[in-house]
Amino acid sequence: RGGGLAAGGGGGGLVETPTALLTLHGGEAVEIQAAPAGTICAARGLKGVATGDTLLLRPKEGLGALRLPGVAVPPPVFFCAVEAEAASQQPALDAALAALRLEDPSVAVKNDASTGQLMVGGMGELHLEVLLQRLASEWQLRVRAGEMRVAYRESICSAVRRTSTHASQLKEGGEVRIEIEVRPLDLADGAGAAPQEGPQEAAAVQHAASEAVRSALTRRELGHLLDGMRGPPNPRP
Repeated sequence: RGGGLAAGGGGGGLVETPTALLTLHGGEAVEIQAAPAGTICAARGLKGVATGDTLLLRPKEGLGALRLPGVAVPPPVFFCAVEAEAASQQPALDAALAALRLEDPSVAVKNDASTGQLMVGGMGELHLEVLLQRLASEWQLRVRAGEMRVAYRESICSAVRRTSTHASQLKEGGEVRIEIEVRPLDLADGAGAAPQEGPQEAAAVQHAASEAVRSALTRRELGHLLDGMRGPPNPRP
């Protein structure tokens, strides 16, 4: 106690000074002056440290980049829309959700681009119900919650290749032939771009085609969110 703690991981090298170190015995918290090796304790007063961060006390030269593996967080399973009952409470709701995410990295917060709603995700219905209860009891926020929805995902079972020909809009004129292949991956890899050689056309055309496919892989157009597929690379024009 008394020195600064450097937080690695989500903390991004943030340096903070705890106001107290505590050992917890059931419902009793006892303040201590130091935490020797192997001690499990709580630190009070850390504002930007998140669950899974690595804390270092006065890291020596060359050791500041040390990181423990942290917490592996799976993607959220359920989502629901939330909004403050009063517009004046929206900043407080944003701050409360940010604090909850520091404590629980499995909480996901995003804005739905199609509806403009604030979506909160978690590991299940009970997880989200507890989160909403905490917003009311700990932050005194009155929020409206939408229907809980399962975060379904879908993928493909085999590789698909398509070829199309288009009139070129470039100064050279002529036609452009685009060939695209999408194939399944191990689901752990997620949707992404393959480091493969693209069509031998103008860089601007290749860039536009790649961006279109990558957008389709990450947006829900007709069904559920697509996952577990590999698309074209993302070259620069």
